[in-house]
Amino acid sequence: MNTLQKVYNKLAEDKTKLAKHNVELSLIVELMDIGDYLNSKSKEFEETINEVLRLQTKSLSEKKELLAQFTYYKKVLSEVEKSSKDLGVDWKSTVYKSDVDKTIKKINDLISKSEKK
Repeated sequence: MNTLQKVYNKLAEDKTKLAKHNVELSLIVELMDIGDYLNSKSKEFEETINEVLRLQTKSLSEKKELLAQFTYYKKVLSEVEKSSKDLGVDWKSTVYKSDVDKTIKKINDLISKSEKK
């Protein structure tokens, strides 16, 4: 009987060791699955970041060009207002004044929007 008990004890011990190995293996499998997911998501995130940086560069370039043209626009407007006054024409009553005001407001709004963080 003593030998039989030793065999049962040994089998129980081996079974416990196998259960520990199963747990360790399942953790490794879970770790690898999470790693695969993270690698996939990091590639997506990298693509998103690259797109954001590309768009940021593009928007800064467009803003620079817009500001240069806007500065020139306001210079020409100033000359128009001065010429109108010299000619005795009331610039504010012309049909163009409304369009100019809308353009100035639109550009100023865009500039303000681009500077918000």
